Amino acid sequence: MAPRIMLRGLTGKTTPFTKAIFLINGKLSGLENRVKEIKSAVQLFDYCTAQSSAISNPFNQFESWTFIAARDMVMSINHFMKELIAANDMAIQLPELREHLDRAAMGKARKEFDEAFPSYAKLRHAVAHAGELAKNLDAFEENAYSGPNISNLMLQNGLINRQYTYTFEGKFISCEISEASVEKITAIMNQFFSAFQSIPSPIEIPKEPDQPPHQ
Repeated sequence: MAPRIMLRGLTGKTTPFTKAIFLINGKLSGLENRVKEIKSAVQLFDYCTAQSSAISNPFNQFESWTFIAARDMVMSINHFMKELIAANDMAIQLPELREHLDRAAMGKARKEFDEAFPSYAKLRHAVAHAGELAKNLDAFEENAYSGPNISNLMLQNGLINRQYTYTFEGKFISCEISEASVEKITAIMNQFFSAFQSIPSPIEIPKEPDQPPHQ
């Protein structure tokens, strides 16, 4: 379960600190929601793959849904990292939180994410801007793959076994649509959550500096 930073002495008045805590709590909950989305996408992918294989027509609705599941997973992985970065950056900017955070755990979570999903940002861009990757000859040549015995291979929205694949900026980029990917991102989430374990609960709301009287 996502950690939640509780506040002592909360009144109806909001301050920059209470607003920041509200946003951080939202981002931490958001991480959990993104993992649920990713898990659901893999379950949909697996279900549709099984149903599609039982139908003689290769161009069936279940096959189309596997691509929808793959695209949704790619986007959710990107959103997961955006939520993590936002929670990380806002938390370390607050002195009242910073001294209680496990900065090593936060860094480890980001490192493990980069290792598990190295192409996440480029793949998200390719999915979101698929219609622009070959909008003209220059774009096609920039994004197509060329290598030994192959030239100008453009692959979009491709599934190679469980690898959801695009060619982008002259390279193959992919993401594995599998339970293994779910396990990796769940472990990353839990690693990041552990960084907040030592924050006092509830934590005192800092007093705002006195405002000079109006002249």
